[in-house]
Amino acid sequence: MHRKVTLSIGLLTSLLAALFIGILWSMPLAAMELPLKVFVIPKGMSNQYWKIVQRGAEQAGRDLGVTVTFRGPGDEDNRQAQGQLIRSALDNGYQGIVLAPGDESMHTELLQQVRARGVRTVIIDSTQQGSDYDSFIATDNYRVGTLAAEEMLRLLGGKGRVLLFRFHAGSASTDQREQGFIDRLKGSGIEVIGEAYAGVSLGSAARSAHRLLDRYPDAQGVFTPDESSTEGLVLALKSRGMQGQIKVIGMDYNPRLLRALDEHYLDALFIQRQYLMGYQGVETVVNLLRGNSISARTLFEPLLVNRENRADPEISELLRPLND
Repeated sequence: MHRKVTLSIGLLTSLLAALFIGILWSMPLAAMELPLKVFVIPKGMSNQYWKIVQRGAEQAGRDLGVTVTFRGPGDEDNRQAQGQLIRSALDNGYQGIVLAPGDESMHTELLQQVRARGVRTVIIDSTQQGSDYDSFIATDNYRVGTLAAEEMLRLLGGKGRVLLFRFHAGSASTDQREQGFIDRLKGSGIEVIGEAYAGVSLGSAARSAHRLLDRYPDAQGVFTPDESSTEGLVLALKSRGMQGQIKVIGMDYNPRLLRALDEHYLDALFIQRQYLMGYQGVETVVNLLRGNSISARTLFEPLLVNRENRADPEISELLRPLND
């Protein structure tokens, strides 16, 4: 009798265990409430731009109850470091990656491995070659360039000689802005008479800006397509005492650039919704992991900021992360 009871209890335990495992396998990830980890990899960590992306990503983590790790190379030209961070995400059990590729072709094979491992990937800020990712979230970068050209046409009355102070070769987002600027000015009364690359550091940008201004002293305007190139040019202009002497249209923002706008070293800045980019990057990965629908492609409209509209409510809201 004792043996029969023991066998019955053992059989019942086995049946319950099998039933429990079956229920677990049939439950969606969200219902199981497994701890989720998302690794966010920016192009770099030095610019204010990426600090605001980080705030958005980490806020999404808090709102959605997931762990967010934000880590990137010190400099934006260190593409090998990005590859090492992607591998680290795989090795440490992250279920999702949000990546701002420093080079649109360098990580193609590595992202194939990421997909093969079942890790969800969202690309932000800059385009990535191939199709081994789930969603793309960025500013409409080509449109930034065309809008910058239109603003330059307005500032110069439709004719003049201008410079293009490029960021860094191979950066897809700034390449697209630069191309948009050139394409829009073709056939207009404005001629792009010279260009140079700023480089990824503020020091290299300032030195390159000095050389560019020396080479083309008669230039009437400059377009700078990112935070580093814009701030490097402002430093060169300040050291030369060139306040208000040349029309400058820049990109992105930090307290120093906003002050330069007020002081007439800059005439306009195009700003992005990078806080939202960081937030939606994490949110999209989490939705994928929880079986929710997502948008495969999201492009944000750039916004022009100048001395006349800085106090507008929409502008103030976008600049708010600087003061949080």
